Amino acid sequence: LLVPDLLDPSQESEPRSEPFVHQALLEWLLAHLHEPISLSDMEQRSGYSRRSLQYAFKRHFGCGPMQWLRQQRLARAKALLEKPGSHRSLLAVSAACGYLSQASFSRDFQARYGERPSRVLRRNRDHSRLQGLGEEPALS
Repeated sequence: LLVPDLLDPSQESEPRSEPFVHQALLEWLLAHLHEPISLSDMEQRSGYSRRSLQYAFKRHFGCGPMQWLRQQRLARAKALLEKPGSHRSLLAVSAACGYLSQASFSRDFQARYGERPSRVLRRNRDHSRLQGLGEEPALS
């Protein structure tokens, strides 16, 4: 093997022939979810070709790199919307998760989680307000 970084660290005893997405790339992506990131950015950052990145993500995560990135952004958005005491707007949450359009964010969020982000935000605010009053929220 010419490049030792192509080994999956969890499989150190048996080298694998397919590329492994280096942990540093994943950490960088997660730290920069709020920024626009392209596949070209990933190529430059990782040193992998576009095809190698596509293959590595598909092999390790079951989807392409841009789909993985979108999933991570939506997971962060969900966590922000559900964070107790958060008073962020949908626009602020969508921007914090790298979306340039609130409409795209809402569409992707609803497709992923089956409910609109505004509903999650409203539910969190209602729950926080009721807890502040010492009341238990009604189950729906």
